[in-house]
Amino acid sequence: GRNEADGGFREAEMTKRSRLEMKMDILGTICSSGKVGATHIMYDCNLSYVPLNLGLEELMDARLINCERSDSRRAVYSLTEKGVEVLEHFRQIRLALEKPKT
Repeated sequence: GRNEADGGFREAEMTKRSRLEMKMDILGTICSSGKVGATHIMYDCNLSYVPLNLGLEELMDARLINCERSDSRRAVYSLTEKGVEVLEHFRQIRLALEKPKT
């Protein structure tokens, strides 16, 4: 159930965090694959159609990815310079926050 004591803050925080991680997963897939189609991203990130398209739209609005049409008129996505920088910063932050391995 929902914890009223924290006003649902933790719940909202978890939702926000998972959305951020989802977007970083999309950026990571595009980064490692170069120019890539939505279906490849969908399977690699384990996302269904609607969340994937929302994520792609938000990343395009933030100018972190580009969308262009391939020869077959299919949409292909690539990282912008800003997208590469954001992904690298996110990876550094995640590494800094990880517990040291014992």
